[in-house]
Amino acid sequence: MDLDVKKQKPLETALLKKAWANVSAKENDLLKAYLGEFVRLFLEEFFEDYIDKNVLKMKLDDAQSFLQERLAGRVAFEQIINKNINRFTTLKIRLNEYVDVLLDSSYDRLHVYVNELNYYRKAYAIYEDGLGDFCDVISYILDNFDRWKTKAEKDVNKFLKARMKAKISETAFKSLVETSLNTLGLEYIYSGNKTTTKIKIKLTEDETGIFYLKHDNLQENLKKIVELAAHLRNYLKDDNKIQIRFKSMYDGLHQYDYEHRFDKYKH
Repeated sequence: MDLDVKKQKPLETALLKKAWANVSAKENDLLKAYLGEFVRLFLEEFFEDYIDKNVLKMKLDDAQSFLQERLAGRVAFEQIINKNINRFTTLKIRLNEYVDVLLDSSYDRLHVYVNELNYYRKAYAIYEDGLGDFCDVISYILDNFDRWKTKAEKDVNKFLKARMKAKISETAFKSLVETSLNTLGLEYIYSGNKTTTKIKIKLTEDETGIFYLKHDNLQENLKKIVELAAHLRNYLKDDNKIQIRFKSMYDGLHQYDYEHRFDKYKH
């Protein structure tokens, strides 16, 4: 098994990106989730996916004895009895405060998890003849973890700063919209995305106006919506009616466009 650092760095870079894309966690758990997912992906590169395969039976106690001898003084071990109907024993290998590797020998093969139990989609299997390689990879992870942690901390801090900036912008935007619309004295609700906000304004008991606010010229567009809504309200107050139609190929006003829509292809 080739674990030369220079050869592994391109793989590490790719797996860090993949791990970040897979992570979904609260702010306080984000770094741990990121590093745990990276270690899981890194281990997965060297060992087979969790599949059915005829293998020699392997007891967890025997595996633990082998691992404790090879990794003595580098990791902490703890046995956990799972309280399900099969009462599988799980061996927790604590690499550091961020990552635990968990092993159980259910169905007579060794299943590997990272930072979580009984989540088989993220499990894979190793076999007796692969325990030595498993120890080598664990040792490599321990030797290089601080370097990965530094990179992960930068990614997390950058993300949290961007999230905070977005929250501040969102708060400012909400304040601007509400301050402007409240001058109308009308009921309204709004929702949207990063570029457009849909605003529903109750003009009368029977009419609702739906406006689409583009953010690229926010203040000017919002001012126009407020003015337009005010004009419509005043117009409808006097029992006037209004109906706005958008261009359609079935609309008589645009029938000529419809009938001649293929003219440009004629010779």
